[in-house]
Amino acid sequence: MDRLAWDMVIAALPPDHGLRFVKPEFPGSGESSMPTAPLTVDQLVADGLAVLDELGIDRFHVAGYSLGAVIAAATAAQAGDRVASATLLCGWAVSDPRMIFTFGLWQQLIAVDPALFMRYAVADGFTPGAIGALWDSLEEVVALGATAIAPGSAAQAKVMGVRPAADQFCNTRTIRWGKSGITCANPLRARAR
Repeated sequence: MDRLAWDMVIAALPPDHGLRFVKPEFPGSGESSMPTAPLTVDQLVADGLAVLDELGIDRFHVAGYSLGAVIAAATAAQAGDRVASATLLCGWAVSDPRMIFTFGLWQQLIAVDPALFMRYAVADGFTPGAIGALWDSLEEVVALGATAIAPGSAAQAKVMGVRPAADQFCNTRTIRWGKSGITCANPLRARAR
């Protein structure tokens, strides 16, 4: 995914939201160049913080989808004093053995055929209800999704299975969307109990 993936979300916000959006891309996505070294969670967090530092942004909200959610959680863990809130969509805190195996499969499928990878991603990531609702246009969804597979996607999938996103997770208000629904957490309040 590239930075344009957030445009529909931003457009849906009230016009007076007062937020400034910075949408960095991971190496190999959108207009960014391919990574020259293996990607790491810590390096992706450092890169994002460097962009914010360059722009003079001290405090911010962070949001991410998939690997972006992992990086958002790690950012909140590493720079919690700067993060006002974290919104995590379809992310995870720990890469368990099944996930590590799955991310390895993703790398192989992307290398063989992005459309085959996308077909697997839909089968594994969409609920039965979502697949049923999209049934008549499912092949178009797969084809469109395959065109969004960035050249750096395999490198990004590799970092996804390496280690936990953040050893202590984040210490800021967090909204998480995933297969099990929406959960809201304020870890600071939970620790105080």
